[in-house]
Amino acid sequence: MPFWENIIDTVLNITVFLFIGVLIWLYLRKESDGHATDEEKKHRQG
Repeated sequence: MPFWENIIDTVLNITVFLFIGVLIWLYLRKESDGHATDEEKKHRQG
């Protein structure tokens, strides 16, 4: 395999893993009160 194909393959692999990591981070991060639904706000207020 030529040298450039190895570099392109590595860059694409890193890009895919970073993209998946960002998606997981966005899914798991805590939402702020500005984006909470009315049910969540009622539950938090007691």
